[in-house]
Amino acid sequence: MLTLKSLEKFNMEERTWEEKAPMIHARIGLACAKYRNYIWVAGGLSGSNTHRTVLDSVESYNLRSNQ
Repeated sequence: MLTLKSLEKFNMEERTWEEKAPMIHARIGLACAKYRNYIWVAGGLSGSNTHRTVLDSVESYNLRSNQ
């Protein structure tokens, strides 16, 4: 499995995916939640199939400013 930094948002009106600003760390198996105008991402794994690192970091994404 690949770890990814990419972030995409689904546009329900157009039924298309829109690419947004990437995350700082590539992750797989993360936890996420939306609160107010932010998406919060925590934990997960980073690295390759042969060497995975457990992440103990949290990132937030502002839906309004795309940051």
